[in-house]
This record gives sequence, structure tokens and C-alpha cells, in this order.
Amino acid sequence: GTAIALTGNTPTSGTGTWTVTSGQPATDYEFSAPNSPTSNFTGKAAGVYTVTWTISTGSGSCTSASSSRVTVQPELLGNQISTSNATICSGTQPATIAISGPTGGAGAGSYAYQWQTSTNGTTFTNVATTANYQPPILTNTGSATVVNYYRRLVTSGNCATSISNVVTFTVDPVLGNNTITPANTNICFSGATGAITGSAVTGGTGTYTYQWQLSTNGGATFDAITNAISENYDPGVLTNSGNTVLTYQYRRIVTSGANCTNVSTAVTITVNPRPTLSSALTGTACSNSLFTYTPTSAVVGTTFNWSRAAVANINNTAAIGAGAINETLINNGTAPVNVTYVYTLTANGCQNPTTYNVTVTVNPSPRGTNATINDLSCTGNFTYNLQDNINQTTSVASSFSWTVAPNANVTGLSNGSSNTTLSGTLINYTSVAQQVVYTVTPTSTSTGSCAGQPFIITVNVPVCPGMTITKTTTRTTPITAAGEQITYNIEVKNTGNASQNNVVVRDPFLSANPLAVTRKSGRNQDNILERGETWTYTGTYVVTQADIDNNGRPQINSGQIVNTASVTSTELPATQTASTTVNISAVSSYTVVKNSSVTAITSAGQIVPYEIVVNNTGNTAISNVVVSDPMLTNITLFSGDTNNNQKLDQGEIWTYRGSHTVLQSDLDANRNSLASTAGTIRNLVSVSGRKPNGDPVYLTPVTAEKIIPINAAGSIEVKKNSIIPSIVKAGQVVPYTITIANTGKVAVSNISVNDP
Repeated sequence: GTAIALTGNTPTSGTGTWTVTSGQPATDYEFSAPNSPTSNFTGKAAGVYTVTWTISTGSGSCTSASSSRVTVQPELLGNQISTSNATICSGTQPATIAISGPTGGAGAGSYAYQWQTSTNGTTFTNVATTANYQPPILTNTGSATVVNYYRRLVTSGNCATSISNVVTFTVDPVLGNNTITPANTNICFSGATGAITGSAVTGGTGTYTYQWQLSTNGGATFDAITNAISENYDPGVLTNSGNTVLTYQYRRIVTSGANCTNVSTAVTITVNPRPTLSSALTGTACSNSLFTYTPTSAVVGTTFNWSRAAVANINNTAAIGAGAINETLINNGTAPVNVTYVYTLTANGCQNPTTYNVTVTVNPSPRGTNATINDLSCTGNFTYNLQDNINQTTSVASSFSWTVAPNANVTGLSNGSSNTTLSGTLINYTSVAQQVVYTVTPTSTSTGSCAGQPFIITVNVPVCPGMTITKTTTRTTPITAAGEQITYNIEVKNTGNASQNNVVVRDPFLSANPLAVTRKSGRNQDNILERGETWTYTGTYVVTQADIDNNGRPQINSGQIVNTASVTSTELPATQTASTTVNISAVSSYTVVKNSSVTAITSAGQIVPYEIVVNNTGNTAISNVVVSDPMLTNITLFSGDTNNNQKLDQGEIWTYRGSHTVLQSDLDANRNSLASTAGTIRNLVSVSGRKPNGDPVYLTPVTAEKIIPINAAGSIEVKKNSIIPSIVKAGQVVPYTITIANTGKVAVSNISVNDP
């Protein structure tokens, strides 16, 4: 059913005709202009058509044709929504829209879908491209109904878009303003609640039905109240005969339109139970001892208030209180006395008008007085008469038991009992004064056998501190070389009673950190230097070259290594020290040797290399090394200063190199200025240096010489010539020239020419 535009060439002569040459009947297709070069072709049945444009002359004797193939697809059908229109509640999601097909077009797999929605049925908006569609939750916050329209568009191949029928979902306005207000929310024991008032509901269709519900399990479940279908509801009188709080929760359900409902927030009415006293109404107490009474009630959260009047022979004024009774009642007489407490109970803001009397019988008891013992010596022994203490107040014959408070710093603590005295031996192991506290309980040995109020006996235990440190070494010989070892032994002893905590022993020669204990004596191996214990520390110091160079440590040029150890503790923070001394034998010395690879002097200008070796033969470093050799002008240190500190360290050998250029004057003289023997060249070097303290190693610099023999030959060449070629007559004067040439390497003197 879709038209296809066709274009053929315009004939210059004759006429053109559009035809179908693929065999379909003429009823299956149509040309809009069969004889025009431009025509639309419409296929009315699916199939493949061969469309031909033929041009022929008037006589029909000449024709020309051109063909094209046109594929006509089936029409899109079956795009029908079967879901019925519906009215729903605001906040409801419609079910998936049921729809059939499609068929036709390019067939399965070629269909494209587009779902659309509209709120006016005219203007549609794209929402989804799936074959099926489920609308979202639809809401209506307005006052009028809202209609939502849905349809599906299908396309396939070149076929025209198929548009489905429309389905609508009408959304009622949301129900609102469903609130309820109780007249009374809290009732003591029993009472009328008054009516619960419901507000005027909005939304829906404007027509409403009501159902009131009740929950007695905290809102876990609600049950409909029979005949409670009005806008308001009155629960009537509520009574609590039990011991727990009763809660009644009410809510209203409003229904309108398409069975749309709105549930109000529940309101709670609380009915509180009546609190009653369930604890005993009588009790007994000993005079001057704490009387404790804890009231109880089966009603959770009950508060208790009490009052007590003054009573004869009871040394307590009238009193009031809340909750439990915790009073020390003092009976000044010798007979029991009854004291009455009156209780008023309140729970959940509801007070019980009925009061309760609790009567306690107070029996007489002995009374003691706190005391302190201050005269304890370092022996730790003491004795105290407890009965004399009681006799200061009540003169009640008593027996005694006591407990002692823990004090880890004191020994000799023990619980006990006695008919008269308290005694013991207490030792303080710290450097801080300690107290030992005994809690003594007297018990009457007469009427009532009442235990009196405990009293305190405090014993002040004095401090007896003491600690010493000693240091020794097993070495008896002086130090002669770096790397030698000195073994030290340090002993720290507790000479007092007080334990010493955080004992820190330091020895800067052995470690930058506090030393670790090597051995502990005593009853245990804890980290506390206890009474009579000795701790031993050992370590080894390795002598350094600096110690020898400085000829002492820490005091330079003292000739000794003096090592000092120190000790401190928390209890004795003032530093104590101990030292030991080892002598140092520091020797500075060196040797000088001069060599040359040349064994003979043969000519002027000859370069003679020299090597000067300086060897440190002592045990200290030598500084300011100066090498003097007037014949050498290019002396350089070749090797030996391995650490480049410009000091001839112990064990180092320095090698210097330089050279001398032989002078003609040396050869002519057959010696140089330093030579003591003819026929030699003598080279002399001197070397000086200083000890670590700055003094010269030797008062006179060390020298070394090298003598090399001269082996330079002397020679002359004599030539005699004349300008006269021949003798021609007697008396002819013939001149002669005698030439003498030095052909050797040394000057020649005392030349004598003889020519007879």
C-alpha cells in the first residue's frame, strides 16, 4: 500500500509505457501515470515486482526497455491492546499492558516498538521501546481525577507505522488529612478516655467509609472494632488490674472510590498499674552498723519515698529519703529500740494513696575509733590494744577480726582475729613512705552478739632506702694498640629495705643505651632490685685509635682510659657513679727510606727519579708531616694516605715521588755540593712530624740519603790543518791550525799542546 516513485528517461521520439513484467495480475498493483517518465508504483499484494519502462516508435517497429525490481512487504497487522480501561488509586502501579502481534512487515526480528503516554489523549510522549510495557506507579495529588493514556507504535522495513488502540488508567485523587486526636492519653489505674476525634478527610471521590481498629501488642497487629465505623470513636472506661503498663493503640481506616484506603497514624492510650510494696515490712539492725532495706514492687519503674520520725534512745534525727534505706542507726541504750519508716509509692506518674510502714529493731553494738600508729621503726614490729580502743566509747566486751588492704610495696600483711590486740612485722620495700590500713570489726560478746561498725587502724611504715654501685676490670697491663679490649664488671646492690624500680645503669664506653643485666641474685628474677639483691652487668670496650692518639679517654693526655658507670632508680634519682682506670702506652715513631731506580749518573740533563718512603712504626697517628729535599722541586705524595685525612695513621706507609735533573757543573766537578766522596751525587731528605698532642715526634727531623756514582767519560779530538797546499822553497813560512774538540761528557782541564 506504500507508493514508490519511479523515474524513466524522456523519449526523444515515440512514447513510453510503465508495465509489470513479472507476471502479477493487474489487480495487484497500480501506476499513477503509466505513460509518464515519472510515476508512482503501488503494490497491493506482497511480492517481488519487475517494473519496466518501454519506449517505442509510432509504428512500433523500434523499442527500447529498462527494468527494476520492487519488493512489496505485507501490511503490518495485529497491533491491538486487550487490557481494559481501569480506575485505580493514587500510588498504585497498573499491571503490564496486554497486547497482541504484530504480523506483516519484514517479519519476525524486524519490528521496532515505541510506547507512548499522554495525559490528554492528544499529545503523546515516548516512554519505552520494549515489546511489552508496565506503566509506573501512578499518583494523583490534585483534587480531580487524572486520566493516563497509553499506546504502542510498531515499525518494520519500509512499511508505514502501525499505531495500536489506546488504553486508559484513571487515577483518583490521593486520600489525605486522615488524622485522629485522643481526648486523654494517660490514665492512672482506671478511668474514661473520652472520644477520639477524627479529622475531615480529603481526596478520593468525596464519599468515605470508616473502620476503627485496636492493637494491644504494641502495634504488631490491629483488629477491627465491632460497630466502630463512624468518623469519631469513644473507647469508654479502661481499667488496669495488673502490674504492667497496658497500652491501647487506636487507628482509623478511610476507604473511598476504587477501594482506595488511607490508614491514620495510631494514637496510644496508656493505662498505668497501681504500685504496691512487695518487700518485707520488718527488719533488724545492729547499732552503729549500716541498716539497708531495698523496697520492691511488682510494678516496673516504681519510685519509693520514705520518712522516719525521731525515736527515743536512737541518736538520729528525723529524716526523709527516696528509694532504698541506707542508714546507720545508733542505739544509745542497752535494750532494742523499734524504728518505723513510712513508704509512699509512685509509678508512671501515678501515686498510690495507700502508705506502707516498715519497722526495724535496732540492737546495741560496740563502737571503735579510727587510730594511727606512727612510731614504727625499720624493724617493722608493732602491737596495738584493740579493747582499749572500744572502751573509749561503749565499754562493750568484744572480740575482733580484721582485714588488711593490699599494698604490694609492704610485706608482712595478713588478715586475722584476736580477743584483744593487733600485731605484726611490716617491711617497706619502696623509697616512699607507705601506709598499711587494717579494717577492724568488733563483735559484742554479750547481748545480741552485734558486730560493731568497722573502724580503721593505720600503720605508717617508714622508708629505709639504700643502693651502691661498684666497677672493676680484669685488665692489668697498659693499652698499646687499637683493637685491644677491656672487660668491665659492674655490680649494683640494694643495701636498704626499699625496692628500687626502673634501675638504669649507664656506661658510655659500653653502650649508648642503658645496660642490660647480666646476672641477678635474690629471691626472684623480676625487674625490681629488691632488698639484699645484687645485679651484675658485664661488657667489653674495644680501644680505638683515637684513644691512643689522644693518650687518654675521656681526659686527653692523661695517659689513662677512665671508665665511669652510673646508676639511678625511681626511688633514688640522684646519680651514683663508680670508675676504674687502665693505663695507655702511647708511642709515636716513624722511619724514612730514600731510593732511586737510577744506578749511575752518565750525562748532564739526566732526570733522576727518587722515591721517599715514610713508615709509621709507632701506635699513634702523626700529623703535620713535612718532607724537605732541596734537590727535588717536584715532590708529591704518591700513595699511603688511605683515608685522606692528611695524618700518617698507625700502620700507614706514605710514598713520595720526585726527580732531580743532573747539572753539567756536577759532572764537571765530579760530585755535587752534598757529596762527601768524589765521583758521586748525594741526595739528602729530612722528614718531620708531630704527635697527637702537637709536640714534635723527634727534636731533629729524621733524614735519609741516596748516593749515586758518576760514570761520565771524558774525551778530546785533535785536528791539525794548514792553508799551504805544498812547500815550494826553503824559508817558506807554513802556518798551521791545531783544533781540539771536547767529545766527552765532562769538562777537560790542564790541556797541554806539544808540536816539536
